[in-house]
Amino acid sequence: MNMAKILLNLATTKNLIENAPDHVEKVTRGYLGFSSLGGSCVRSLWLGFRFAVVEKRIPVQLRRIFERGALEEKRVITELKSHGIEVFRRVGDQKIEMTGDIGEEQEELVACFGHAKGHPDGRVLGIPEAPKTEHGLEIKTMNNTRWNNFSKKGVKESDPVYYSQVQRLMNAMNLKRFLFIATNKDNEKREYERIYYDENEVDRLLEREYEIITSDRPVGEKFSRTWHECKFCNKYDICHNDAPPAVTCRSCEHVDAGDNGTWFCQLQENKILSQDEQLKACKSYRRLF
Repeated sequence: MNMAKILLNLATTKNLIENAPDHVEKVTRGYLGFSSLGGSCVRSLWLGFRFAVVEKRIPVQLRRIFERGALEEKRVITELKSHGIEVFRRVGDQKIEMTGDIGEEQEELVACFGHAKGHPDGRVLGIPEAPKTEHGLEIKTMNNTRWNNFSKKGVKESDPVYYSQVQRLMNAMNLKRFLFIATNKDNEKREYERIYYDENEVDRLLEREYEIITSDRPVGEKFSRTWHECKFCNKYDICHNDAPPAVTCRSCEHVDAGDNGTWFCQLQENKILSQDEQLKACKSYRRLF
C-alpha cells in the first residue's frame, strides 16, 4: 500500500526569517580601514582596496551579529556617562558629546593621501585610573570563548587585529592611551583594558598602510591554498586560481591613486573618477593583475 507523502509546511515564521535570501552588499568603503589594517594577509587587504571583489553576501545571522555590536555602543556609552565620565568626539578643538545612537556621526580620521581612514567609537575623559588623561574609546562584543581569552590574556595577545586597530587610531588621534571595553554576549560580563601606545606596532602599521596604498601590484606573500583563513576568503579564486578580479577602474592598469582619496584615469586626461565610475569601469579596461 502506497503511503501519501506528507508535505512539510514551509510557511513558518522561522523559515520566513531565517531562510531569507542573503543580503548582497555592494562595496561602499572606498578606503583602507584602520580596523582591518592588522589582518594577517596583506595581499587580501590590497585586493580589497583595489576593488577586486565588489560584492559581499551577508546572511541573516551575520547581520544580527553586526547589529548586536552597534546596539552595545549605546549601552556602554550610557553607563560611562552615568558615572560622570565624558564621552565625546572632536571636531578641531571642539568637543561634541556622543550618545552611541545607531547612525550617530563619528570622528573620521584620514591618513595616507586620504586613502586610509578610521572611526573610533569616541574619546573619554574622567576615568578613575587617569582622570585627567584623554583616552580613545573602542567598544566590542564577543562570544564566551573569545571573551574569556581576552579576559585572561589581554587584547594584544588574544585579538591582534583589534590591538592594531587601536594602535593606529591612537596615532591618528594623537593620544597615548585607549580604553578598550568588551562585552560577553553570552552572560553580559564586561572587561575593561587600558591600552598604551606601542610605537613599534604603529611603525609597522604605517609601513603596511603605505605599501598597500601606493603599490600598483599585489603585495604580501600568498598563504598556502589549504590555509584555514584562505578557505573563507572571498578573494580565494583570484589569489590561488588566477581568476580575474571584478572589472573596476581600480583593477585596471590605466588608473592611478591621487591625493585626497582620489583616483584618476590616465586615458581621460587624468580625469578624477567618482566611486560609482570606479565600480563600473569602461570599455578601455585592461586587467592590471
